[in-house]
Amino acid sequence: MPSFYHVTILGLPSAGKRSLMGRLTGKKAFSDEHDYITDSVSIEEKSQDGLYYYCYDLKEAPFLRTRQNDTAYSDTKDAIILALDTSQDYKQQIALFKTCEFPQSGLDYIIVKTKTDGAPDASIPDDKTILADFKNMNVAHDVIMNCSAKDDKGIPELKAAIVTIAKAKIANDQAYQTRLGLQIAAFKKIYTAMREGESGWPKSNFLTTIEKAEKDKKDSSEILKLIRSYTQDHKGSRTEAAWNLTQIHWNNVTPQNETLFRVIYKWSFAHSGWFKKSNIIPGTFFLSSSGLEPQSQEIKPDPAMEHRNTRSGKIYRALNKK
Repeated sequence: MPSFYHVTILGLPSAGKRSLMGRLTGKKAFSDEHDYITDSVSIEEKSQDGLYYYCYDLKEAPFLRTRQNDTAYSDTKDAIILALDTSQDYKQQIALFKTCEFPQSGLDYIIVKTKTDGAPDASIPDDKTILADFKNMNVAHDVIMNCSAKDDKGIPELKAAIVTIAKAKIANDQAYQTRLGLQIAAFKKIYTAMREGESGWPKSNFLTTIEKAEKDKKDSSEILKLIRSYTQDHKGSRTEAAWNLTQIHWNNVTPQNETLFRVIYKWSFAHSGWFKKSNIIPGTFFLSSSGLEPQSQEIKPDPAMEHRNTRSGKIYRALNKK
């Protein structure tokens, strides 16, 4: 199963999104703490099927254009699970869903009623009414799935439906192959920036494996398998960290992406040798030479960095390379 099919679980706070995500990914629960390498407002996790899941509260989803917010749709989400909490007032939930303008094409939708193990709120109507309400929001779907993260009812069926949709879409979507190539290119830039940002020797270089595969005329899908196989066998490696960052930032791998730049800098510094230097990281015993690094508590990219022979300069140049 390819790993670039992204599924977002969208719903109100306390709609059971995180519990549902835990069941779909094989993890029991998620806390409010975010992995620093993700650096996202969402919770993100990969399932055993190779799918990437995201969890958003309805008001916080940055990839949706709402009537109050002209945020552009993201092209990194492929499917949306609309989580309808059967224990909460139906009209309030639908009213909030209606504030979103869902794209009519490019996304797969699955409507899921959560917390079905308990008695439903009296306001919850029949499935026909729910389907009609979502159809009026450009969400065309014929079936509502009932799921309970508490007793796992409906979870296997939901998993199977998601995998089936993902396989069908990817098999018929030539744009997927194009995007996969772009994502691998993004991975190479991020990996290079992380490696260049590290001080100390020796430094391994997984990109030699990719270069050999490209020389042997391997396609993007085969190269993806090489990356995934390596990350599974080398947890905590530079390759795994770069791959995780690629999932989030593949379409904006530039030094102007402050979040990406900041995470790469911190990772590279943390994985450098004992005599690492930085004026940016507070509390560092060995500071870099005067004037080479900006005296700042914030790690922010600056065009002037490109000409410095410093950690930040090396990262900047790697991310700025065409």
